[in-house]
Amino acid sequence: MSPGKRRSSGRIRCDIFLGFRDGLLSCYTASFEIAGMLRQLGALPPRGDRKGGAYLLSLPGTPA
Repeated sequence: MSPGKRRSSGRIRCDIFLGFRDGLLSCYTASFEIAGMLRQLGALPPRGDRKGGAYLLSLPGTPA
């Protein structure tokens, strides 16, 4: 990201799921909220006040 680019939020959501077997870590999964990252990089337009389907339908290339 360029130094002059302003981020909409300083936080990126990440959910971490841990699985244990016999007291040891057996599975690790990290799920990131990719839409927030794409907005920060300018790949998705800002949401504004649009929610859910209204935002989805406002995206370029979305069939009417």
